[in-house]
Amino acid sequence: MIFQTGYNPDITLFLRQARELGLRFSALVGQGASYGVYPKLNETVGNDADFFFNVDPISIWQTNPQALKLELVPIIKAVGDAYMKAKPDTVIRSAHVAMATSNTYAFLTDVLPRAVKKYGGITSDDLREALDTDLPDGSSMLGFGIKFRPPGQPMSGQNERAYPVVVQYSDD
Repeated sequence: MIFQTGYNPDITLFLRQARELGLRFSALVGQGASYGVYPKLNETVGNDADFFFNVDPISIWQTNPQALKLELVPIIKAVGDAYMKAKPDTVIRSAHVAMATSNTYAFLTDVLPRAVKKYGGITSDDLREALDTDLPDGSSMLGFGIKFRPPGQPMSGQNERAYPVVVQYSDD
């Protein structure tokens, strides 16, 4: 089993060299980046992408709107509309654009205002202190809640309410 985290250039190089050198494996699990952009992956290796796995958060366009805070639904639609206007030939909208949208929204509406109001500014120390976010599931566009592990704890700064999605590609 191979587990690879990488970006498109190194994923492409790895997969092409693996094919050329006859590397065999039972499973390939990618972690986001180009493994999450199937058309690009397929362009690189064609049908060899069949049965690859990818671990990523869900795309905001695949979350259940009924499970989200109501104010998030029109934002998701607006971002999707803008995305399709910019890239009209898109078949699968990028989960990474979705993650960036969700994370930026949480930062601008929760973390940053608290850093300014509660901790006095926008320095790195103020922002780190403002990671005392405690939002329930459905509060992010990705569907999960947000609660960061506190400083001094194992996995400090990681969102303990985030959960991944595992997909497997098969026959396009």
